[in-house]
Amino acid sequence: MASAETAKDEQTFPCRICTRRFIKSSLDKHEQACKKLTKIQRKVFDSGKQRALNSDIPINDVRKVQKEREKMGGVFPRPQTNWRERHEEFIGAVSASKQVGNALKTGAPLP
Repeated sequence: MASAETAKDEQTFPCRICTRRFIKSSLDKHEQACKKLTKIQRKVFDSGKQRALNSDIPINDVRKVQKEREKMGGVFPRPQTNWRERHEEFIGAVSASKQVGNALKTGAPLP
């Protein structure tokens, strides 16, 4: 518990490479590791290749779709739907069904 309290009181210093802050005793070790990591050029992750890895879709098909998407500006236009109108019709049908059911139970004329 005492070591946690002293760690809070110690001053931190920024790494010259990544600007993360460390206490002085850890900073030297971190900067060496950080320097090594910045020298390595990381590969760009190919999500299409990852998706096609364990599926029945060949990688060439995935790449073709990716190229088509890039030509279109990265976004496929969404088709226009009339979901709101269909929803309102559905709600109306349910309401009418309830009214018919109530009319049949009470013997009132059908709506």
